[in-house]
Amino acid sequence: MSKKLYLGKSYYINNGIDMSDEYFNISQSDERAASLLCQQELYNQSVYLYIQSMEKYVKSAICKKIDVINDYYAKKLRLMGHSLDDTIDFFIEIVSGNNEILKMQITEQIKNGVLKGIRFSAMYNAVRYPFYKNQNYKMIEMSKNDCEQLKGINDLLKNYIDSIIVKI
Repeated sequence: MSKKLYLGKSYYINNGIDMSDEYFNISQSDERAASLLCQQELYNQSVYLYIQSMEKYVKSAICKKIDVINDYYAKKLRLMGHSLDDTIDFFIEIVSGNNEILKMQITEQIKNGVLKGIRFSAMYNAVRYPFYKNQNYKMIEMSKNDCEQLKGINDLLKNYIDSIIVKI
């Protein structure tokens, strides 16, 4: 009988500040990897990691504002998965509270201003897997320019998130 293989080591995170730091560090690592992949002309992989970096950066900001061990918030974080779109929606919910006018303003600024109206949940999978529709498979091929555009969006999003977190 063979022995079970374990890879990596586990550790526990028990508060929002530590969780925020974890997401921040992973976001920075994903961003560095995306940049290196772009330099190596691995554009689809670079785009994928830029999206991951943005998602984790926003989660880092969220974790500064919520009780991450509260069952409601823990479940909410888990159900978002890797969706940047869902993460942005939750961020907007957290920072706008019950103020519908503020919610509409932040939604417009982030989704149409910062993120340029891009649906990242669709792109996230489309750069990695063939998509079947109408008896055809479709792939998206990214370019160096696409990576550079996403790098710019990533930078804009980080600046926007940081400016909002400071104010609330």
